[in-house]
Amino acid sequence: MCPADVTDAARRFNIREGLRPADDRIPERFHREPLPETGKVITSEEMEQFLGDYYRARGWNEKGEPTTEQ
Repeated sequence: MCPADVTDAARRFNIREGLRPADDRIPERFHREPLPETGKVITSEEMEQFLGDYYRARGWNEKGEPTTEQ
């Protein structure tokens, strides 16, 4: 089993156990309070873009669900 298969299997398990797309988001305070390392605030729009990019890179659908069954 390759690392991607393990990640997809873990994701399927977590979804089955109740993980929701909202659980992939960072806490709201990070949209208001600057990060100490950079002073940057991550906007909600950036977060959505990051998640969409990550889901596509993993081969998952827009809800963060793996699209292939193992």
